[in-house]
Amino acid sequence: MLAAPDLLNDARARLGVDGAATPEDLARAFRLAVKRVHPDAGGDPADFHRMVEAYRLLLAASAPIAEQPVEILSLSPRQALFGDADLGLPPGLRQGDRVRLKGSVLPVRIIAEDGLWVLGDDLWLVTSAAPSELARGGRRRLITPFGPREVWVPPTEGDAARLRLPGLGLPAAGARPQGDLMAVIEADPAQERAPVSRARLHAFRQTWAAA
Repeated sequence: MLAAPDLLNDARARLGVDGAATPEDLARAFRLAVKRVHPDAGGDPADFHRMVEAYRLLLAASAPIAEQPVEILSLSPRQALFGDADLGLPPGLRQGDRVRLKGSVLPVRIIAEDGLWVLGDDLWLVTSAAPSELARGGRRRLITPFGPREVWVPPTEGDAARLRLPGLGLPAAGARPQGDLMAVIEADPAQERAPVSRARLHAFRQTWAAA
């Protein structure tokens, strides 16, 4: 859970700053960088998520020495969603929140896991389907942290379908509102069924007719 130098260097590279950057420098760099990757502007949600993580990490690292935490508490999206009784963590933790653990106050870093990640108040879920399934659209069963959910996927010509499931994101906590679940269903050509050859189909029919 230590904030290793390579982790900080990677975060600086994402924002385009160096080790001498002040909190004001970080804020300016973040505002410029986020315009390129914000989902509302057509950017990749995963890139935006990583940019937010980098900014929060560098902001925590730039705190005065007397206030700077030695460790970062890395949590999975499910721990942020449901809390962790063993660690005494409440549900609804957000990126950059600070929690007291074993006498220390640690900033929270939520790491993407199993196709899930946290972006603000929302939970993002990535799954896949055959391109033909996306093109047809229809009902689909999504496996969410809250269990299976039946959703309607509109016919989609493209590389992914995006759905919003209201109220299935991070729970309300303090001034933070209830989040939603954003489901991204990516087209995966490998899931297309291989076409049955005419020779195999003819052989099957002959076998069935002789039975």
